[in-house]
Amino acid sequence: MIKYSLNCEFLHTFEAWFSNSASFEKQCNLDLVQCPECGSSKIKRALMTPNLNVGKHNKKQNHKLEVDNTDRVASESGIGIDKGSSKISQVTKRPDFSPDRKINPEQAITILRNIRSFFEKNGRNVGDKFAQEAIKIHYGESEPDLIYGTCTPEEGEQLMDEGVEFAELPALPKDN
Repeated sequence: MIKYSLNCEFLHTFEAWFSNSASFEKQCNLDLVQCPECGSSKIKRALMTPNLNVGKHNKKQNHKLEVDNTDRVASESGIGIDKGSSKISQVTKRPDFSPDRKINPEQAITILRNIRSFFEKNGRNVGDKFAQEAIKIHYGESEPDLIYGTCTPEEGEQLMDEGVEFAELPALPKDN
């Protein structure tokens, strides 16, 4: 296993464990590694200190400390480790959105882009039939599904009156 120190595009630093370098690259290319502070998936490896070779006696002691600390560091880093196999998965921590926490406009845009990207990858685009599909799902006429699309302001008010939970995502500037 390899522990990497990572930086997001906003220079937040965090650590994560990976089975190998290729696993890190693959997960980054699929946007599976995200900053636990801001949610950005633009991640790079930070400079790290080398692992120094120690004597035989110290190796045994250091190995025991490393094994004991693996669970603690993994859980603090948001990593899931399946000890029955060599699988390691990155689990993204939710950013702290307490009222006292301040985020800058770039971070807000990144978070909104990540939300939009999630819906586009995992949801079904129903186009301008959003209101009709949401009502059907709300009243059990259609199977629950992750949908996205557009509706008029009047249709949005009708959805609110009916008690349908939905959210409007703002138009975002192009990602350069």
